[in-house]
Amino acid sequence: MNPQGHPEPDSEPPQTIPSSRSLIVFREVSTLPGCELRGDKQYNLQMLKERYQIGPDQIEALYQYAKFRFECGNYSASEILMQNWDIALEELNRLKDIIDSKILIGKDFVSAAVGLQSDSGVSRSSSRLVSFGCFRCCFPFSDVRRREASFLMMILSLSTKAHLFYLPFSSQMLEETLYVKNSHRHRNLIKYLKDYIDFISTKYPFWNRTSGADHFLAACHDWAPSETRKHFSKTIRALCNSDVKEGFVFGNDTSLPETYVRDPKKPLSNIGGKSASKRPTVAFFAGQPDHGYVRPILLSYWSNNKDPDLKIFGKLLRSKGNKNYLQFMKTSKYCICAKGYEVNSPRLVEAIFYGCVPVIISDNFVPPFFEVLKWESFAVFVLEKDIPNLKKILMSISERRYKQLQMRVKRVQKLFLWHVKPENYDMFHMILHSVWFNRVFQIS
Repeated sequence: MNPQGHPEPDSEPPQTIPSSRSLIVFREVSTLPGCELRGDKQYNLQMLKERYQIGPDQIEALYQYAKFRFECGNYSASEILMQNWDIALEELNRLKDIIDSKILIGKDFVSAAVGLQSDSGVSRSSSRLVSFGCFRCCFPFSDVRRREASFLMMILSLSTKAHLFYLPFSSQMLEETLYVKNSHRHRNLIKYLKDYIDFISTKYPFWNRTSGADHFLAACHDWAPSETRKHFSKTIRALCNSDVKEGFVFGNDTSLPETYVRDPKKPLSNIGGKSASKRPTVAFFAGQPDHGYVRPILLSYWSNNKDPDLKIFGKLLRSKGNKNYLQFMKTSKYCICAKGYEVNSPRLVEAIFYGCVPVIISDNFVPPFFEVLKWESFAVFVLEKDIPNLKKILMSISERRYKQLQMRVKRVQKLFLWHVKPENYDMFHMILHSVWFNRVFQIS
């Protein structure tokens, strides 16, 4: 654990094990002779106490255990809370299949155009099962915004019990649909979002309770911070452009990892790279040379093979499957993640994906999942003013230290992976954790 109580990148996620007696007792409740649980809460409590000496403390222990297991993605653990488990599981799987079939990869990451209204026809058993989830979310959005939705979330029909409300608009679609080319004006985009909030706050009671503090959005467009600054001041914003100079607010906003998924059907294809001892290139970078002010400086000092140990390029010659780029990523010790026009870069996640230690050159950048990750333990930060000393800085890192960094990159890799179906501790769940983390500390 680090001083803030966060798990180190090279430690395993904590596990919670309940009292074996409580677990065994409640797993057997539904099979006990004469056990007839009904819809009457008082009857059930009295029956369990009189016949089986099971009191409120044990019931609460069971509930907390099942809730914990469900929140970790182990839905089968909730069967002990269900009388009609087979029906509930069948309906839950059907819902999951519907959600999974809508996955699209785009500028705003994974899109979910799936939503259930609060009075939807989801059965009672299914809705009860889902309500154990930690991230209870409902989606107040029109048909237009449903098509524009850009983030996959667990769906609930019980909006009155929701802890968080997702605002499913696409910052990319705003630009493509409303921006007047070469106008350099975003007022109509901001007005559209203002109308969106007015619509939600008028039609639904939830926004007005907290002025949007229990709502959140996910946006990866460069303009998202400025477009949402005024009318979403209390909303939790998950932003790729996590720039402290552009209004990123610690304790309210969270950093969204910009990700380029090459094959949506096989997002983990080509993962990994050479071992630490088989990476002959010290550092690698390739990208648009005129994208912002940092890259021209980087290229002026280190491109054109000025140093054979540093492979620093503008745009690489295209190859089938982008093999040249991937090969450099897989065989370099360090991968340069230099900012472009904005602080974020997909190279950060790419470096981790291919087992390359990220070198972040972006002074005002807030890295993803900073709430729980100690980035200095698996990445290198170089100030923009120190670009002329880049090689000196990297060569000053001992081989032992480099191997530690690379080992930890491999350990945190699972936190930065997309799956066709979300898995425990993957990027999907880590983004949810960051959002929930901020909401909890807002309340406290």
